[in-house]
Amino acid sequence: MGQEEWEEIDFQPAGSPGGLNYGWRCYEGTHAYNTNSCGPIGNYIPPVYDYSQTVTGGCSVTGGYVYRGCAYPNLWGYYLFADYCNGQFWAIAPSDVGGWQVQTLSNLANLQYTSFGENYVGELFVTAHSQGKIYRVTETSGPSFAIDATVQDETCEGAGDGAIALSWPPVNEPLELLWENQDTSAMLDSLVAGTYCATYSGGNGCQSSLCVEVGQGVFEAPDIQWNDTILAVPAGFVSYQWYLDGTLIEGAQDSTFMPLITGAYSVEVTNDAGCLAGSSPFTVVINNVREQSGDVSWNISPNPFSTSWDFFLEMKKAGHVDLEVFQLNGLSVWRQSWKNTSRIESRIDANAWPKGAYWVRLSTEKGQWTDQILKQ
Repeated sequence: MGQEEWEEIDFQPAGSPGGLNYGWRCYEGTHAYNTNSCGPIGNYIPPVYDYSQTVTGGCSVTGGYVYRGCAYPNLWGYYLFADYCNGQFWAIAPSDVGGWQVQTLSNLANLQYTSFGENYVGELFVTAHSQGKIYRVTETSGPSFAIDATVQDETCEGAGDGAIALSWPPVNEPLELLWENQDTSAMLDSLVAGTYCATYSGGNGCQSSLCVEVGQGVFEAPDIQWNDTILAVPAGFVSYQWYLDGTLIEGAQDSTFMPLITGAYSVEVTNDAGCLAGSSPFTVVINNVREQSGDVSWNISPNPFSTSWDFFLEMKKAGHVDLEVFQLNGLSVWRQSWKNTSRIESRIDANAWPKGAYWVRLSTEKGQWTDQILKQ
């Protein structure tokens, strides 16, 4: 408060019942103003600080708050105030040896500071009337305190591999941290996606809180690549499962698969975190034996067979011939090639093959064809 020459800061202890007489109008600060019918100055509670309007260029003190935030440890416990006319900011606090210590914080541009405000964690703000703005009070000459959070998002829903690691500068120790789950460590792991909040108090007694968001990543299956005769996705996943037209292919559990019939192929992969993702379908078109051209004629008999089967082929022009047999999961069980031939009659020994269905693929310069055989 003040009147014409002096502005003052008064102090009322927290335990005071109130009603203290600070001497106005008899005294302006520690200086007589209108002492008619007044007692001696010792009858009144003196201010803890006053300043001259003439000397400072001020006109009206703007009272603030005691700083109780955690961001600026050197400000903690100081009462901050300013002047409306000169842009001056001060801080005052009880001295360790009695009395009060006053610091001039900054002499800023005169923006007509009219009021201070405080948020829920003790950080201070000031209104600049001439600009119609609210500024946050910060300290630039001393250490600042802030907790940094390094977040690892959960790889996918249900993976539970998210993590939070907190770090802070050693300027307000010891720091006491308490998460909502009662954990007190600076690192949380095995987290699912969600918001995690904690309260903390600094060594100077400040208290604040923070909330950290653990996101949920999206695990996407890789695109299927076509390499001449092979479907492939990158190696390195924990597991693979191939499908044909949405139906699981038994035993097709590798990063590559050789398709033998026309259809839409897809694959599901699992990563180290247990996340499962399915690829988009990849359509493969393969010529069938019934669609062979007049340049190539071939046949398999008997089908079904028990221990062996006969392969017959005729081509109008001699060339390279490759015949390969696959299990239904795409694994090759037998292969033979012929060079510069136009006619083949060959008996295939299949006595050691397990009973079941197989795919036969014929490859020539004219194309590829497939057929299915069955061992009984």
